[in-house]
Amino acid sequence: MSIPFQHARERLYEAKLEKLGEVYQWIEQYHQLWAGSLHALKNLTKQEELQFQSAGATCTGNRKHSTRQKR
Repeated sequence: MSIPFQHARERLYEAKLEKLGEVYQWIEQYHQLWAGSLHALKNLTKQEELQFQSAGATCTGNRKHSTRQKR
Protein backbone atom coordinates (compact mmCIF):
# COMPACT_ATOMS: atom_id res chain seq x y z
CA MET A 1 0.00 0.00 0.00
CA SER A 2 1.17 3.49 -0.63
CA ILE A 3 1.13 6.38 1.78
CA PRO A 4 -2.42 7.58 2.31
CA PHE A 5 -3.61 10.86 0.88
CA GLN A 6 -5.44 12.74 3.57
CA HIS A 7 -8.16 15.20 2.73
CA ALA A 8 -9.94 16.63 5.77
CA ARG A 9 -11.09 13.58 7.79
CA GLU A 10 -10.92 11.14 4.88
CA ARG A 11 -7.94 9.01 3.97
CA LEU A 12 -7.68 7.51 0.53
CA TYR A 13 -5.48 4.46 0.01
CA GLU A 14 -4.22 2.96 -3.19
CA ALA A 15 -3.69 -0.79 -3.38
CA LYS A 16 -0.90 -2.09 -5.59
CA LEU A 17 -2.25 -5.41 -6.77
CA GLU A 18 0.66 -6.52 -8.96
CA LYS A 19 2.20 -8.68 -6.22
CA LEU A 20 -1.06 -10.52 -5.48
CA GLY A 21 -0.46 -12.82 -8.47
CA GLU A 22 2.80 -14.01 -6.89
CA VAL A 23 1.10 -14.53 -3.55
CA TYR A 24 -1.72 -16.47 -5.21
CA GLN A 25 0.72 -18.79 -6.98
CA TRP A 26 2.62 -19.42 -3.74
CA ILE A 27 -0.58 -20.21 -1.83
CA GLU A 28 -2.01 -22.33 -4.66
CA GLN A 29 0.89 -24.80 -4.54
CA TYR A 30 0.16 -25.47 -0.87
CA HIS A 31 -3.58 -25.60 -1.52
CA GLN A 32 -3.07 -28.34 -4.11
CA LEU A 33 -0.72 -30.25 -1.80
CA TRP A 34 -3.09 -30.14 1.17
CA ALA A 35 -6.23 -30.75 -0.88
CA GLY A 36 -4.69 -33.94 -2.29
CA SER A 37 -3.51 -35.10 1.13
CA LEU A 38 -6.86 -34.42 2.77
CA HIS A 39 -8.71 -36.17 -0.05
CA ALA A 40 -6.49 -39.24 0.42
CA LEU A 41 -7.09 -39.15 4.18
CA LYS A 42 -10.85 -38.94 3.63
CA ASN A 43 -10.74 -41.98 1.34
CA LEU A 44 -8.64 -43.92 3.85
CA THR A 45 -11.03 -43.19 6.72
CA LYS A 46 -14.01 -44.20 4.56
CA GLN A 47 -12.32 -47.51 3.71
CA GLU A 48 -11.49 -48.19 7.36
CA GLU A 49 -15.03 -47.32 8.42
CA LEU A 50 -16.47 -49.73 5.86
CA GLN A 51 -14.07 -52.46 7.00
CA PHE A 52 -15.00 -51.82 10.63
CA GLN A 53 -18.72 -51.93 9.83
CA SER A 54 -18.40 -55.15 7.85
CA ALA A 55 -16.31 -56.73 10.62
CA GLY A 56 -18.86 -55.60 13.24
CA ALA A 57 -21.67 -57.20 11.27
CA THR A 58 -19.94 -60.60 11.47
CA CYS A 59 -19.23 -60.38 15.21
CA THR A 60 -21.79 -61.55 17.75
CA GLY A 61 -22.62 -59.49 20.81
CA ASN A 62 -21.43 -56.30 19.16
CA ARG A 63 -20.05 -54.57 22.34
CA LYS A 64 -18.42 -51.18 22.59
CA HIS A 65 -14.84 -51.27 23.80
CA SER A 66 -13.47 -48.94 26.45
CA THR A 67 -10.43 -46.87 25.54
CA ARG A 68 -9.32 -46.47 29.17
CA GLN A 69 -6.04 -48.09 30.10
CA LYS A 70 -5.94 -50.63 32.91
CA ARG A 71 -3.87 -49.74 35.95
